[in-house]
Amino acid sequence: MKTKESSIVNRRNFMKTIGILPVVSGAAIVALCQGCSDSPTSTLSGETITITLANESSLQSIGGSIRRTFGNNNNGLPVIVIRTAQDKFRTMSSYCPHEGGSVASPSGGKAICSKHGAQFGTSEGNFAQNIGGESTSSLQEFITTYNSSTGIISISI
Repeated sequence: MKTKESSIVNRRNFMKTIGILPVVSGAAIVALCQGCSDSPTSTLSGETITITLANESSLQSIGGSIRRTFGNNNNGLPVIVIRTAQDKFRTMSSYCPHEGGSVASPSGGKAICSKHGAQFGTSEGNFAQNIGGESTSSLQEFITTYNSSTGIISISI
């Protein structure tokens, strides 16, 4: 009994079809994730921004934070400055590495991306690291120093 040639699946054709599957799948994944970025870091301008602690009521206690934009630095996006210890302040980008969502101001030891729910630590031990929600890379950090004698916070941005 003869069958139609178009309905016959021989081993060679099967292997050709299966062999192309990883290529097609890979192309589809790349196309779906064009908005994703593993390195959303901004180019540092080399500029140092200063903040006078006495003028920032939200930074007076440990865990306090402010959200600020400093001109075109950090691609014009705000940064989040957090007081993590009595004499220590740290700064992170508010730009989420997963499709560029906006990271909200910290609450309860974490800052959450409003777009996908990625959670980032705001404490010394996990600062700017992805700690839950959508899995993604850490937020960009900026070198931050504090001069306790002058009350000046300096951020290299």
